[in-house]
Amino acid sequence: MNKKLKHISKFALEGKISQKHAEEIDEMIENRLKAQRKEMIEMIEKKREELADLEHKQWSHWTSYMLKNLTPENQERWMKQIETDYKHLTEKEKDSDREWADRAIKIIKSLK
Repeated sequence: MNKKLKHISKFALEGKISQKHAEEIDEMIENRLKAQRKEMIEMIEKKREELADLEHKQWSHWTSYMLKNLTPENQERWMKQIETDYKHLTEKEKDSDREWADRAIKIIKSLK
């Protein structure tokens, strides 16, 4: 037989449409799927950059704050936080992280 169909071979096999017509439709479907994959990759890359920008803002915010408030007491508190898993942080500490997570979720939700 002719070219192997990927998408609508069932209809061609059942004789509902001609093999030639099935091949044409199959090619159109394949081209559209390729275009959709390309669009999705481009959207993901854009969101990746937005998330990276957010991460940089978070890092900049934290580093600026840390340098302006570098005291032995803060260093001790921050070292404790560094060594603590998120699930064991206080609710106040978690809220600070949640604010940045919410910003990331906003970017992810805008993926359309």
